[in-house]
Amino acid sequence: MFIPMGILLRDASLKRYAVPAPNFMNFKMAKLLIDAASEKRSPLILAYGGFFLKNSELNTFKEVAEFIRYIANKADIPVALNLDHSKKIEEVEEAIKSGFTSVMFDGSTLSYEENVKYTKAAVNMAKYYNVTVEAEIGHVGEGSDYIVQDDFTEMLTSEQDARSFVNDTGVHALAVAIGTAHGVYKGEPKLDFERLKRIRKAVDVPLVLHGGSGTGKDNLRKAVACGIQKINVFTDLINSAKGALVVKKEELAKISYFDIVDEMDRAVKNKFVEYIDICGSENRC
Repeated sequence: MFIPMGILLRDASLKRYAVPAPNFMNFKMAKLLIDAASEKRSPLILAYGGFFLKNSELNTFKEVAEFIRYIANKADIPVALNLDHSKKIEEVEEAIKSGFTSVMFDGSTLSYEENVKYTKAAVNMAKYYNVTVEAEIGHVGEGSDYIVQDDFTEMLTSEQDARSFVNDTGVHALAVAIGTAHGVYKGEPKLDFERLKRIRKAVDVPLVLHGGSGTGKDNLRKAVACGIQKINVFTDLINSAKGALVVKKEELAKISYFDIVDEMDRAVKNKFVEYIDICGSENRC
């Protein structure tokens, strides 16, 4: 069934688990992810960024929302559709009106005042459509810039800023920076769990962890135990698909196109199942 993300995250908060939030790029990947979550009896948040539109058979947010609504309502697990990392309030408004059940306005590179201004505007738009709003305070950077945690402490989320931001915006879910990074890490992931615990005590909204790929199972499980309710993942899924394409030259002529596609799908599905298990949300539905 197709439902607001807030409903999923409230249950995760009460029962102390996280909901996996994979990005998808097309119809087939979305269906594959829903099938995997259904088999594991896991709730699911499908994440979609506006940057995918130019490289997809999905041409508008309306098409994305209508397709996901259709396949989600055929599934026997709860599924939310989240606009991921939008930096444009106009894009957020379009997604809300198109039928997304949640949106993320990412003002993490803006000043605190600008981030509050636009996030609050998104919250005001969303309330008329029963749409959940996620935002970010602090900044989750790119893995290519990741060296050691001490070098970017100023980018991490403080409990004071988290508390003020939630109070000033009324946002429904908060993405926090505690040491993860987007993409492939350059260096060893180092998460500040004590910081996460302080943030968890400071705010009463669900917490989101971006940059799940490559962070490691133990780190992610501990993050869930310390208060994370949503884990975003994408790079690991795509790298799994790429890995399935590595075939010896002499074997390539013997493999059909359909075999290659099936192998890629299987690799993505198997990797995603690992994240479902990490989140601890199996058998929750």
